[in-house]
Amino acid sequence: MAATQPTADALLDNRAIPARLQSWKKSLDSVATLSGCGRLDLNLTEQNLAKLEKPPAPALEEEGAAPVHLNIVIHVIGSRGDLQPFIVIGKTLKADGHPVRLATHLAFRDMVKENGLEFFNIGGNPQQLMMFMVKNAGLLPEFKTLQSGAIQHHRRDMGDIISGCWRSCVETGDGTQGC
Repeated sequence: MAATQPTADALLDNRAIPARLQSWKKSLDSVATLSGCGRLDLNLTEQNLAKLEKPPAPALEEEGAAPVHLNIVIHVIGSRGDLQPFIVIGKTLKADGHPVRLATHLAFRDMVKENGLEFFNIGGNPQQLMMFMVKNAGLLPEFKTLQSGAIQHHRRDMGDIISGCWRSCVETGDGTQGC
């Protein structure tokens, strides 16, 4: 027997949803539909966007209202300089009550943890990545890079990094199992 998906109206009946959100839901219905598989289809024409009201700000004093805490994963591929701004963003989000995981290279694990954020290893070596980028600064790699087989190696590394980014969103732990 197939599981049924909750409808937007069934979700709206939840008593934890403040009354102010019900009026915003009516406005949202003019531009969005919820499909049976849980996908939200948006019709964002300029005319429809004009109908959409600004969502109400959360108010903690409302009975039954709870602050929204998002599980946030920030992916950073690159150097220490690429990572540093996202540590600041992550710390700010964490201070607002959101659990924050910074998914990046293993070389930066200590830096992430020292700043009080959760770490996840996405793989890849930032030094090798930067060396490849310096050697191949243009849109197309040099011919000697093609001959050396570096492109295939770089593609495998990027495949591992992309897989690590996905795993950081769905797995527990820090991604270092098997490293």
